[in-house]
Amino acid sequence: MIDAFLHVCRFLGLFAWARRTTRHRLRILCYHGIWMGPAPHFGDRVFMDPALFAHRMNALKRAGYTALPLAEAWQRCQEGRLNGREIVITIDDGWAGTALHMAPVLARLGWPSTLYLSTHDFSFGAPIPPVTATWLLERATQPLDPRTLLGQETAPDDWATALEERIRALPEGLAQEAEWTRWGAALGVDVPAVLACRSLHPMTPAELRQCLDTGMDVQLHTHHHDLGDMRAIVIERELALNREHLASLTGRPPAAFQHFCYPSGVHDKRAFATLRQSGIQTATTTDYGLPSGRHEPMALPRILDGQSMSDIALEARLSGFWYWVDRLRGRVTGGA
Repeated sequence: MIDAFLHVCRFLGLFAWARRTTRHRLRILCYHGIWMGPAPHFGDRVFMDPALFAHRMNALKRAGYTALPLAEAWQRCQEGRLNGREIVITIDDGWAGTALHMAPVLARLGWPSTLYLSTHDFSFGAPIPPVTATWLLERATQPLDPRTLLGQETAPDDWATALEERIRALPEGLAQEAEWTRWGAALGVDVPAVLACRSLHPMTPAELRQCLDTGMDVQLHTHHHDLGDMRAIVIERELALNREHLASLTGRPPAAFQHFCYPSGVHDKRAFATLRQSGIQTATTTDYGLPSGRHEPMALPRILDGQSMSDIALEARLSGFWYWVDRLRGRVTGGA
């Protein structure tokens, strides 16, 4: 129903009108990883099918969009030198599928992108515990039995957290894979088959270097993918560790990492001053929006693409039509 409405609006010229009125605003696309495992698809806004990502990028190219590096695009936005057809491609986390499927597509198109890399789990190369735990529990076909899985009589308040904590208490590598497999066997899930395809793994250091060679930039996403309570000491520590690891991985100086993405999009204006003092030039969220040059650079909104988003829905967001719908909805809601 919504897609049919959007097609009508585009036919009536509202998309073209919206693009003209938002042409000086920045369009930052947000992606995460690629689902390479068996059906059904997992993680609508975390993973995309490789064919869909390739289709999306090719469609944007045919529609006349041009990808710019983040720093250049933000500079041009501040100077009012955008025309509504420039995009920035950002990719969060550093999943294996990003290296195996996203980077080659972008390289073929000659498009730059920014990879926000969280470095703690990346350093170990094991399946990312919180996402893997969520996947495993969603796929379960057998009941959750705390006596079998946890060796206790009572069930935890949060099974995903309990599983993540259990995994993180084990040495990285075979011990963790064995525990994932044990849980999978108890829940009726073929864990080895999914681990073998690496959908839930981070890319390797070698794959990161290949991404850099294709023109992908790497920037900050914290070390532990968590900013806690947003205290200055936590932010400073996470950025310092993230910079230290990225510098070691890339051979670039720590000062080269000046762009940041909030883990899970969680942000708070209390963090802005600390980020600036730490040398951050831009910080992106997962909020939808088209920032102007006067927007707060420590809270830049993005356009979060996903597996379930249709081409027309993405076009509505990129054209600026959705921006005006959001503003109208806000006025109606605020006046109610």
